[in-house]
Amino acid sequence: MAKQQVLLVERETRTLRALKVGLEQAGFGVITARDGKQALAKLELSMPALVIAATELPKLDGYALVKRMEDNFEWA
Repeated sequence: MAKQQVLLVERETRTLRALKVGLEQAGFGVITARDGKQALAKLELSMPALVIAATELPKLDGYALVKRMEDNFEWA
């Protein structure tokens, strides 16, 4: 059975690394992004089972990211 994918969006390197390791140890496949625009680009490529995003992100904050996801029929 394939691992469920999680998109993890966090600007802080240490936090991103710690969360990624924890999620991988829990059995998830983890895709990472450092800002909201990069997260949108990764969503275009594949739809994860879950998106975990910080609210304070460069280029496009977490709130705007969620709004863009809600506005897209395929991601909502």
